[in-house]
Amino acid sequence: MTYVALALLPLAFGLGDFLGGVFSRRVSPWAVVGFTTAVSALGAGAWAFGTGSLSLDPTDVVAGAISGVLFVIAYALFFTALATGKSGVVSAIVSLSVIPPVLADLAQGDLPSTVALVGIVAIVVGVIVISQPTSIRQESSKSILLALASALTFGIQYIALDRASTANADVAILVQYAVAALAVVILGLMTRSVGGVTRQDFPRLVGIGLLFAVGGLCLSASMVATNVAVATAVLMSEPIVLALLGFFVLKERLRVLQVIALVVVVLGAIAATMG
Repeated sequence: MTYVALALLPLAFGLGDFLGGVFSRRVSPWAVVGFTTAVSALGAGAWAFGTGSLSLDPTDVVAGAISGVLFVIAYALFFTALATGKSGVVSAIVSLSVIPPVLADLAQGDLPSTVALVGIVAIVVGVIVISQPTSIRQESSKSILLALASALTFGIQYIALDRASTANADVAILVQYAVAALAVVILGLMTRSVGGVTRQDFPRLVGIGLLFAVGGLCLSASMVATNVAVATAVLMSEPIVLALLGFFVLKERLRVLQVIALVVVVLGAIAATMG
């Protein structure tokens, strides 16, 4: 079950982020985050009820609430960066969000094994290489700054989510999505806008939301089975999914160096999981 969760983790978030980034070029990124997280909250809630894990511990609720606010900000920044810059460069920069959780674990004396550390380094290096189809100098400074801000926010969000009890992490994920959706609803009421979303967009937004729900539950299961550093490192292989989607959907070609980096990341993910 652990290996399944770790395998689905980057796939679910990768596909969801790819679709959300493309969608955000036409409608407001805040609207995309709001609608999709509302669906994710329903999906995570149904899972919690179905598995009987819905126990509202104050620690889990607080951790999920803080994570939810950070989740909204991080994803709005991420989707805006994707809408204004090249997805490969943006996703590579956002992959640096692995650093804050690792530093937090080290500060608490929770040192991953040597194998896991090597795997984490391999994932980060490989992802950075494969996600840069062009020189970063060709990227707009706006998208770079947005991606950096998103990476930092995601990193802090992972730390907040890790404060939830490992036995009841599903509740923290549910609260995270619920608070994120509520935050965007409040923003929409304040601005009196739905961000350009129409009824025809609902099926696609629901699909993206369900992908995020699956990704959130896999993240919860991965953190329970391993630790936040390993789970986050595996999640950082997500840009590979974006690169492959770009190849098959957008007909973007991969260079030989990027193919090599893809293999390095896969091996790194295996090492991090085994560690």
